[in-house]
Amino acid sequence: MNGNLEIERRFFVGAGVIKPWQSCESQSKIMQFYLDSSELNVLDGVLRYGSIPLVPSINESDIILDEGEWTARIRYSDSLTILTMKGPRVRATAVELEWEIERAKGEEIFLLKEFPSLEKIRYNWRGDDGMLWEIDEFEGVLSGLVLAEVELESEETPIEIPSWVGREITGEGSLSNAALAHITNLNQLEMFSEPR
Repeated sequence: MNGNLEIERRFFVGAGVIKPWQSCESQSKIMQFYLDSSELNVLDGVLRYGSIPLVPSINESDIILDEGEWTARIRYSDSLTILTMKGPRVRATAVELEWEIERAKGEEIFLLKEFPSLEKIRYNWRGDDGMLWEIDEFEGVLSGLVLAEVELESEETPIEIPSWVGREITGEGSLSNAALAHITNLNQLEMFSEPR
């Protein structure tokens, strides 16, 4: 599964910075919905959410649903609809599986119930060292939160951290996007809470 490893470092971006990342290579509007991973199953070579077929021609040996805790999400990004499954993160590394699915299938799932979700604008910004950073400006209840992440070839890959990047949060599960999707008020995050 080495080809399916996601290795990334993540950081807070402080409030009040000039936002140099907005002069970027590209940007996209993203909505992510987090699914109940226990509803994912493979039947007759088809990956399904409950009874809803999502991905045909799955080799069951490529995906072992009962091994470990998976986080499952559907992401709408511009015209794409992507189903992603992520395994548990160890430091900066996690197994990540992705498939493009029909938007209508995602919408069929969303009719089942309300799912934890988040919205953000993602900016793809190239650093002086050539590394591509993804900077997420969150919207809705997370408005004001900005996170930066950079994907790496290995955990030892050296990077030049931009001056506007703040505290590193790599591996902090409470600040994963899946955890953030459950936030109902930004003050639930310690960095935004009122001083005691």
